[in-house]
Amino acid sequence: MTKRLNFLAIKNGGIEGLVAVETWLANNFDPKLLDLVKVRVSQMNGCAYCLHLHRRDAIKRGETDDRLLLLDAWRESELYTERERAALALGRVADTDRRYARAGRRLRAGEERLSRG
Repeated sequence: MTKRLNFLAIKNGGIEGLVAVETWLANNFDPKLLDLVKVRVSQMNGCAYCLHLHRRDAIKRGETDDRLLLLDAWRESELYTERERAALALGRVADTDRRYARAGRRLRAGEERLSRG
């Protein structure tokens, strides 16, 4: 695995905001459901480090290998409840919005470079 930046070592408002959101989520949502969504979003992002971390957390909370294995096909599997399906769908939307915003920034940056010439 590629060594990642320790973002907690760098003090700034963005990191503090992320930590605040993570704390709020941890205090307001079912931890097992949150782990399931984190594993799925990590699959979509293709982040091996995050997959390993969140899968390990999910297993500690009692998640099964079968459910984690079929998570990529959650829409078709009967292993997930309606509540879990709703949470997984929201995780997908949030990740898609983030990717859309990133693609928009890249497009704008490319257009600026072209216009400068």
